[in-house]
Amino acid sequence: KSVTDRFGISRQKLAFLVDATSAPIAGVALVSTWIGFEVGLFKGVSEKFNLGMDGYAIFLDAIPFRFYCFFMLIFVFVNAAFGIDFGPMKKARSENVNTALEENPKGHITCALVPLGVLLTLVFSLLWYDGGGWGPDKSVFSLSSWRAVLTKSENGILILLISSMISYTTSVFFALAISRVKLVKLWESFVGGVKSSMLPIMILVLAWSLKAVCDDLNTGEFIVSVLGDRVNPFWMPMAIFIVSAITAFSTGTSWGTMAILIPTVAPLALALSPDQQYSGFVALCLASILDGAIMGDHCSPVSDTTIMSSISTDCDLLEHVKTQLPYTLFVGSIALLFGYLPMSLGWSYGLFFSLACLVIVGLYVVLKKWPQNRRAL
Repeated sequence: KSVTDRFGISRQKLAFLVDATSAPIAGVALVSTWIGFEVGLFKGVSEKFNLGMDGYAIFLDAIPFRFYCFFMLIFVFVNAAFGIDFGPMKKARSENVNTALEENPKGHITCALVPLGVLLTLVFSLLWYDGGGWGPDKSVFSLSSWRAVLTKSENGILILLISSMISYTTSVFFALAISRVKLVKLWESFVGGVKSSMLPIMILVLAWSLKAVCDDLNTGEFIVSVLGDRVNPFWMPMAIFIVSAITAFSTGTSWGTMAILIPTVAPLALALSPDQQYSGFVALCLASILDGAIMGDHCSPVSDTTIMSSISTDCDLLEHVKTQLPYTLFVGSIALLFGYLPMSLGWSYGLFFSLACLVIVGLYVVLKKWPQNRRAL
């Protein structure tokens, strides 16, 4: 906050940058709490419908179709590069609040990089071992080998738990040994982290409860029986994206939206896919759920991530929502028109992804040439 205040960046802009670079990155990163949750949901779908795939493999299949996440990250960097805003964000002004951060002169970057390196090394090493990567026909440098290993791995959640515990212990050790942080401070940080996780845990418990009720009522099978012969597969991914966004906006939880929609939509997507088997169409539909949930989360004033972004940047919540909304809707529209629409038709992935990037850059080229912005620059 002190750095952005020094350069005259408004708190609304800072809140947008924080919000727009958190969930999209966590959603496509190979290791994160989001991924652990999504892999668990996909694993349940795979077991229920006998797909013969690990949840992590389904997650990897869906990554190329995470259009909203990719386009939002591209939009953020283009926005920062041009230094131009539009809509309510353009009228936002810096509050120039003095928020000097508490510095620790004994701190070192290794205290952050080493625990993160331990986490990534353990996760991928244990996944490689658990999936049979030690076989003679496997190579660490082969994508096909990694796909086969991740598909066969059966203890992904346990591996994430073990890796996170060891990396956390490593971070505590480095904080004590290098940064000389007092035990009281470490305990306060631990308690604060536990408190901040209570609300997400409650949301997840309620979402899982609703999911269990839907499973007992055979909601997915009912939807397939009602809509299976009436829904055009062409509209399916786009409709799912919109429904997921509306659900996340209304409930304020992207995780809850995923827990509700994935078990409900998966059987319908399988029913509409070629030969009613797992295919790229199913991965596209599942990706649209994940992306729609993140978009709705960005728009919702009751979302925990939106609230945390506004609190952490000292930005008024409604101001954050109002200034971020046009950007979110613009990127969401790009994801629909240049992502889910052409992919539903089987058109070129690379072509439309490139066109989407050109549209985003083109918008800012036009804004830069706008007389008022040109004078400001």
